[in-house]
Amino acid sequence: MKKLLCFLFVLFACASFNILYANTNISVSSKSAVAMDLDSGIVLYSKNLNQKVYPASTTKILTAILAIENLDLNKSVTVSKTALEIPWDSSSIYLKKGEILTVEELLYGLLLNSGNDAANVLAEAVAHDIPSFVEIMNKKVKEIGCTNTHFNNAHGYSDDNHYTTALDMAKILSYCVKNDTFVKIFSTKSYIINETNKTKEKRYLSNTNRLIQTKEDSQYARYYKYCIGGKTGYTDEAGRTLVTYAKKDNKNIIVTIFGASSNSYVDVRYTDAINLFEYSFNSFEKVLVAESKNFNYNYINMNKRLKYNVMLKDDLEILAKSNDDIKELSYNINIYDNKLNNYNIDSQINDEIVGKISFNITLNDETSAYSFDKPLYLNKIDEYTYISTDEVVNKIELILITCIISIVIILTTYIVLIVIIKKNRKISNDRIKKLRRINKKHPQV
Repeated sequence: MKKLLCFLFVLFACASFNILYANTNISVSSKSAVAMDLDSGIVLYSKNLNQKVYPASTTKILTAILAIENLDLNKSVTVSKTALEIPWDSSSIYLKKGEILTVEELLYGLLLNSGNDAANVLAEAVAHDIPSFVEIMNKKVKEIGCTNTHFNNAHGYSDDNHYTTALDMAKILSYCVKNDTFVKIFSTKSYIINETNKTKEKRYLSNTNRLIQTKEDSQYARYYKYCIGGKTGYTDEAGRTLVTYAKKDNKNIIVTIFGASSNSYVDVRYTDAINLFEYSFNSFEKVLVAESKNFNYNYINMNKRLKYNVMLKDDLEILAKSNDDIKELSYNINIYDNKLNNYNIDSQINDEIVGKISFNITLNDETSAYSFDKPLYLNKIDEYTYISTDEVVNKIELILITCIISIVIILTTYIVLIVIIKKNRKISNDRIKKLRRINKKHPQV
């Protein structure tokens, strides 16, 4: 407990930061935008972050992660007639009915060339039909933590019932980039789909995200050396959209752009994204909130009489400004009993996550609150000696019963002794009286 209190002291002493920072004089032309710290979910910049927007083809990042999580990349998929039923002006990789491709090839066609047909084929591969896949999409966004998002198709073509927000899409991308396969495809500049059973021509795919393109790749390149990857989108209703991820040193930043101008020669979504990345990298530093070495927590298993010590492997750091503050900081520890129950005193301890610690932050000037989790790992197991309440009660009962029995025995013994003594006295008295009578009748000479 002393170590845990020390840990909490460090937690509060280092927690001089705000979560939703006031926007400074940074130029953002798009209608809606967010810059977010990937590691904590802290919003570093926002403009109309909860305003309803049409995501256009940025929808495809969710389609991609659902395909990655539910399908084998090497699985062969056959293109159906219904999958090719897309609007005439949709982006496409020109799939053909009955054509067979792997899930991996379709994913590249989805994220690089933004093929609406590839989106439908993957959706059917996951859920057998598009409506069922849409249900999975909407369930997933709720699990991720989106509160103002509803999807109505797998590709993002404009629909009144297909919408999101800059904040929700930042949450979705934050979830996606934690998957290595997604990042690999998401960050690829070009890819070739070889001939298939329906075409002998190769498909040459090129990533539409100009932030990873150089002048050698395209005359319209807007190369930003810290950008890992991104997904673009465009419809008349949505304008130009972009969700993108960059990393510099140990800072990981998500940027989402919606409603960027679509009639300018200079694609302002890239200018806005670069400005937000630079602002985030240059204005914020990693701040230590909690040190793993000061964390110590014991979980007691009464049934097994074992004490499990759990630990944080990594320090908790967030991006912050030193002159800002928060209203409230708290934490909650959640131990996964079912996992700990698999360990006994002689068990080999591995790197399995056995719980989590959730940090909750409430803002000074905002009504929203942020929470972020760190995994807890098993450190060591000790025997725990204790007497349970039941055992105490049982021992007390035993003592009382023993006392009662002892008292009964003593009383019984005392009564028996009294009776024997009285009886013996009576016998003795009777003998004396008899002797006296005899002496009277026959006196001695």
